[in-house]
Amino acid sequence: MKFMRYLKKHIQSNFFVFIVLFTFGAIIYSNVIHGSFIFDDNLLIEHNRLIRSLDNIPHFFISSSETGAGLESNFYRPLQNLVYAIIYFFFQLSPEPYHIVSIFIHLTNTCLVFILLKKIMKFTRVGSMIGALLFLVHPVQAEAVSYISGIADPLCFMFMIIGILLFYKSVKNIQKLTNFHWTKFLNQYFLLSLVCLVLGLLSKEMGVVFFPLTALMTLYFWNTYDKNEKKISIYSLLVYLAIIILYLILKFTIFNFTGAGGLSSEDNVYTQNVLVRLLSFLNIIWDYLLLIIAPWELYLEKPFTVVESFFHIKVILGFIILSTLIFLAYKSYRNSKKVFFGLSWVLICLVPISGIIPLNAIYLEHWLYFPLIGISILLAQSYDYIDEGIEKKILVIFITVFLVLLSVRTVIRNKDWTDPIRFYQNEIKYNPNSARVYNNLAMHYSDIEWYNLAAKNYQKAIELQDTYPQTHHNLARVYVMTGQYEKAIGEYYSALSINPNFIYSHVDLYNFYKQLGYIKQADYFKNFIQRIQNGEEIKYDEIQKVKSEKTINNNTVL
Repeated sequence: MKFMRYLKKHIQSNFFVFIVLFTFGAIIYSNVIHGSFIFDDNLLIEHNRLIRSLDNIPHFFISSSETGAGLESNFYRPLQNLVYAIIYFFFQLSPEPYHIVSIFIHLTNTCLVFILLKKIMKFTRVGSMIGALLFLVHPVQAEAVSYISGIADPLCFMFMIIGILLFYKSVKNIQKLTNFHWTKFLNQYFLLSLVCLVLGLLSKEMGVVFFPLTALMTLYFWNTYDKNEKKISIYSLLVYLAIIILYLILKFTIFNFTGAGGLSSEDNVYTQNVLVRLLSFLNIIWDYLLLIIAPWELYLEKPFTVVESFFHIKVILGFIILSTLIFLAYKSYRNSKKVFFGLSWVLICLVPISGIIPLNAIYLEHWLYFPLIGISILLAQSYDYIDEGIEKKILVIFITVFLVLLSVRTVIRNKDWTDPIRFYQNEIKYNPNSARVYNNLAMHYSDIEWYNLAAKNYQKAIELQDTYPQTHHNLARVYVMTGQYEKAIGEYYSALSINPNFIYSHVDLYNFYKQLGYIKQADYFKNFIQRIQNGEEIKYDEIQKVKSEKTINNNTVL
């Protein structure tokens, strides 16, 4: 306990606390800084033409996150692209600065969590620091921090927490006013909180939880507020709600780039039926619990397991767990407001990822970035609740061991994010039927010129799921590099049979035919490219006519 006494003595300074959190976090995440681009980094950064110039900043706010790579999705995260563009302006495609920025934002968020626990929740400094450390070191955070494409979570979270702190400050600021009027809520703290709300929504869709979280804070402090503080809280919440409603209207209209109702553009039983989505969510509640308590099996590509019946053991178990959390939150409102706040925070942050709106996955580790704050609150409360004595000593030992184990697991997990081959092999270990993983592993093999392994993995991806033109297109390029031109032509046409307007294969075929001297065929594809760029749809029948005119001999030399 000498360490605890030393800690209590020096922890009185916020500067000391922030230095400790930053130093500890930097040590844990230091081994990922030199990691490569992995998985969607290829799409969102390496092949994202829009981030190559700051002149494209206006385009970030009127297009999807994947437009720069020639694709469309319903992910609208302009600030994520803005961060990438700024980093690219100074460092181009060197991965280290992208990692450093992600880590820095996460460390900043950890300090904000400490402020939330200490200043708002009124936990002791040690309790607040313990809660902040849990948020800092938990291994599920690696998917949002070590994975460069996951930066949207920390970025959105940073603006949300700052906005919540400013909301609290704006309410308390009313105490300094002598003549109250409803317009007084338009103080500088409230206006800055509005800015943070907008920035959070522009970072990630999860920003919609700002309203329910500020409403939760209002409910938490309601009995301690005077009449004026209650009024300013209600006025502020109404403005927050209006902004979020406006955002949702825009999200489902102007910024609905694919015409789908959510983040998934696929048409299946999961996206079509809200009951199926909710049952599938209940089915993975247990998995979320394991990720929080024992996060040993970590991987990105989670199985897309759709459940259509309530009478499934994991669905029933999930229902029991969720019902218990709701009941405990309700019962703790009068007896333990901090427990109520922590449990309610978790429940609120689970709503957007419950499948009410169709998502691009059933569940992901980085979706716990926001809910984990509720767990941090509960851990801080457990420390503060127990009085000094043998029970306190046992709890401190348990928490210390738990945080150390989590830290070690995070360091090990970061090794996966550092080495692409190790990362993809880990993915295959847990999800051997993911075509996307085999495709991305093949892309890495191709980058390092291991073409035979690249071809085998592309072929495996096609065998598992032959629905993406990119896989055939990439395999065609491998065949070009290994001189198998007949196979390359076949794969380019296979890509276009899936998506006749996949412009990358059109461009490659144009260059291919032009270099071989087949001017007629090259002109066909030049025309196709121009038509696609003008917004015209190409029919595969037109492409087949070109294919039937000429084949390539493998002996041809480019």
